[in-house]
Amino acid sequence: MIDGVTVPTRPMPPAPRRRGASRVDLPASPVPNYPPPRPRLLPGSPLRRNVIAAGLALAAAALVVIGAAMTWYRIELGGVTAPGGEATGFEGNDGLTVAVAAGVGALVAVALLFGRRDLWCKVLLLVAGGVTVVISAAGIVDASAKADKVSDEFGVPAGRIAAEVGPGLWLVLAGGATDLAAGSVVRRLGAGT
Repeated sequence: MIDGVTVPTRPMPPAPRRRGASRVDLPASPVPNYPPPRPRLLPGSPLRRNVIAAGLALAAAALVVIGAAMTWYRIELGGVTAPGGEATGFEGNDGLTVAVAAGVGALVAVALLFGRRDLWCKVLLLVAGGVTVVISAAGIVDASAKADKVSDEFGVPAGRIAAEVGPGLWLVLAGGATDLAAGSVVRRLGAGT
């Protein structure tokens, strides 16, 4: 109002903004920066997938260690197990090798449970699973061919010799495959879904 007369006014146009400047420059907040809330285990989230991978890796470690302690092969002559014709994985170097690989997988599982999402977790699970699968597959082929080796070496007729793969090798093979599955499930930081 000027000298008793009402004058219509228009709103002021906004001031030109600098590029990247906020609309209102506020002073720093007096509220401290708290850490962000912990991620939830939502279906399909990378954290949930890593918890599943950790469970698979722990199950694989158990299968491999149990399988390494069980019979890997058995050779029978005329229905009787010959002395030294039965062996577990720990009686050779292969059982110790797969047990170490299982231990590595279990350590990675613990790291995943503590929230690690690094590439080395995925790589170690895949390497441990690959080593275990290769050793167990080679053991299965070797155990299947033991009857021919015994027949050739000792001159025993092939019909009297029976060589069979023990349950331990099959458990080790299953554990290695489970480690490979765990390695394929792991999601690393920044990898998306």
